[in-house]
Amino acid sequence: MAKRAEALRYAVRLPVLAKYLGQIFFVIILLMAVPALVCLLYGDVAQALGYLAGIVLLAACGWAANRLPHTDRIQTNEALVLTAAAFFVASVCVVVPFMQSGMSATDAFFEAVSGITTTGLPMLGDVSAA
Repeated sequence: MAKRAEALRYAVRLPVLAKYLGQIFFVIILLMAVPALVCLLYGDVAQALGYLAGIVLLAACGWAANRLPHTDRIQTNEALVLTAAAFFVASVCVVVPFMQSGMSATDAFFEAVSGITTTGLPMLGDVSAA
């Protein structure tokens, strides 16, 4: 047990986190593009623009982060921080489109975290009513 905890004692290197989080941003962009396209197909331009704003922001941040130098090895504690940060960033990027459907910011963030982490606890009683 002490040997496993030893891997978490090293400091987290911020450039390494930024580099890998930038790569994760491009995966999130691909995942956000699907509902944005569906919104456009169904004529909900306002909500599609909410997704597009998140996509543009993630693309700019991801592009800047990918210009950082590459490292060969990622530490265990950095992987843990990256996982938490990826879930948080993906949730925050979906808040604006949810708010455009009439939710409060708190409800939209709760719904986003619930959807991204697949806990499945919805804030809406009837999804078709949104």
